[in-house]
Amino acid sequence: MMKLFFNLFKTVFIPAVLIAVLVSWINAAEANEQVIDLDKTFSEHGAVMLFIEQGTGRILYANEAAVKFYGYTKEQLTSMPISQINMVDPSLVAEKTQAAAREERNLFMFQHRLASGELRWVEVHAYPAAYQGRQALFSVIHDITPEVLLQKRHQQVVTVAIVTCGGFIAILLLLLWDLRKKARSLTKANGKLAYYNALRKTFMDADTDLIYLKDEQLRYVFANKALQDFFQLPEDKVVGYDDASLLKGEFAEMCAQADWDALKNHQLITSITSTGDRFFRTTKFPVPLPNGAYGVGAYISDITEEHKWQQSREQHLKH
Repeated sequence: MMKLFFNLFKTVFIPAVLIAVLVSWINAAEANEQVIDLDKTFSEHGAVMLFIEQGTGRILYANEAAVKFYGYTKEQLTSMPISQINMVDPSLVAEKTQAAAREERNLFMFQHRLASGELRWVEVHAYPAAYQGRQALFSVIHDITPEVLLQKRHQQVVTVAIVTCGGFIAILLLLLWDLRKKARSLTKANGKLAYYNALRKTFMDADTDLIYLKDEQLRYVFANKALQDFFQLPEDKVVGYDDASLLKGEFAEMCAQADWDALKNHQLITSITSTGDRFFRTTKFPVPLPNGAYGVGAYISDITEEHKWQQSREQHLKH
């Protein structure tokens, strides 16, 4: 902040005060009809100085710094209007010149063309002053091209940063929108899946057959209500366990062996098994799992009554 204040003080306040003093001195000398030797006064001054006639815009005087800066001879400068140098629209230059003449505004920024054709940004301090009996504007000109280019470069960097950030934010928002859309689709798909799972479970639980699915290690993935009742255990005490954990002795081994046979042969196997006084028809088949392995699915029907009826019929036929 202090550096900015110092630069403003150095480039605006000090020149303005010095120019005001010079203009007062010039006008006082003119009023007293004193002849001012401008070449002696301003010729070796480092700042570019011009006297520009009000109304016509003709350059009446140019010091050596102006000759060096613009690249024209002093004779060429004093034979041309300022509009030949100033790249701003002549009507706008005239408007600004009138404002300076009325002392409504004294600081301007223009783009001037040098004799080489190069364009330079300049800051002009202009005050009304008398020049050899003519109404003129005493103008002190500072080349501010480096500052303007630096400011433009800064603006470009800021613009690029804003555009980059805007693009990044746009991409991020697009990704978030896409993720939200996918999340909604996934939620919808999960809802449908949950519905169909509940529907499947309802149908399977309504079946009196024992229905289950085991993974590749013969651990239960799901078991219907009839199988849970058979084990006399809730679902969470069946899923994740194998037959060795839920059944006793030879019957557990027999069930596991039938499962392994279905996996090994990779085909549907139907058999009749019994435990105690109960008889079952088992249908087992390999089932592809999401991890690429195969598990075993089974439908087991209690055919005890059917078996008893069959035995009774066979005995009846013998007699």
